[in-house]
Amino acid sequence: MILNRFFPLTLSKATPLTCSLLVVSVGTASTTQAQSIDEYFLDRTFDLPDSWNGTGDSDDNVLFTDLPDGRILVVNGPTISVETGVGTGVFSDIGDYVVTSPTFGPTIASVSPDGTSVLIGSNFSGSVYVASTSAPTPGSTQVFSANDSDGIWLDNTNIALTNGSGVQLLDTSDGTVTTIVDNVGGGSAGITLDSSGNLYTGNGFDFAPGRPNTGLIKAFTAADIQTAITSGTPIDFQNAGVEVADLLSAGSLGFDAAGNFFVGGGDFFGGSGDFGYAALIDADAFDDRLANPGSVPLIDSSSPTDILRQFASPPATVSASQPPSWVYNEATGELLISYFNQSEVFVYAVPEPTSAGLLALGLAVGFRRRRGTR
Repeated sequence: MILNRFFPLTLSKATPLTCSLLVVSVGTASTTQAQSIDEYFLDRTFDLPDSWNGTGDSDDNVLFTDLPDGRILVVNGPTISVETGVGTGVFSDIGDYVVTSPTFGPTIASVSPDGTSVLIGSNFSGSVYVASTSAPTPGSTQVFSANDSDGIWLDNTNIALTNGSGVQLLDTSDGTVTTIVDNVGGGSAGITLDSSGNLYTGNGFDFAPGRPNTGLIKAFTAADIQTAITSGTPIDFQNAGVEVADLLSAGSLGFDAAGNFFVGGGDFFGGSGDFGYAALIDADAFDDRLANPGSVPLIDSSSPTDILRQFASPPATVSASQPPSWVYNEATGELLISYFNQSEVFVYAVPEPTSAGLLALGLAVGFRRRRGTR
């Protein structure tokens, strides 16, 4: 089963934000989407290409993301590479998107809904890039003035970026940047959307007393986001939204096709000691907290294992404090975990269902993504 990876939004200062679920269809993916957090098992590993300059500096970090067909796209210094086939773990360079890599290396790799463009961050160097996923060249790469920590495409034109103190909306058609969430009070974290257009982001670092905890993740409704866009008044992170979880440093956020919510990162400066694993939250528990924040406990590292699954750092070469990052491959239904400055990627899959169960699973996934506030 393949659930299309994006839920495109229509954004403008005059038109309400809308979001629609795309059709579930039978495909040739090697795995299927998980129904529960305990189904994922370590299926295989593969290595990313060697870092472009090999010095061991921060700009050696190699980023990757998934293409709509399930292949992996890699941003390695100034170069973009693409997997030769789904699951091969072999990569071929397709071109350079810039002449030289950003000073501290790229921070974002996110492919547009139509699969033709990739968003690349410059690690707070003041620019973000949009390059071709088929034939990137420095001359064809779009460059926009914006700071970045993480980013997600809302449709094929609009991008939401976390920028150090909140969330900004970048319109790639004219380069305008609009702040839609502010007053995070610490540092930027990850960002994601659900199938209803609700936006999730968090506080990556707790720098001051009285500020939100490191790893605090909040949900903001699609209606509130649209109001921020049309009014020009940003949502106040500290005083609005629904607190859904407090985990790690709220990095690399997202949903799998069953609605389970994943979180990466690590709290190095907040003093909680919340690191050394990547988190996966049960969809029902997440929905329950989202709908009933006054009565259902906040999901955190002490939550029971049927609510929160902690994936321990698997490689012996990675210290417990090394922050893990997630990528969910929509086409294959796999969860991929990687670690900063490490080449090995750990691929978690779920058992194949019987063919008789494919249609029922598709209907269940579709129902899951429509129900409740999601």
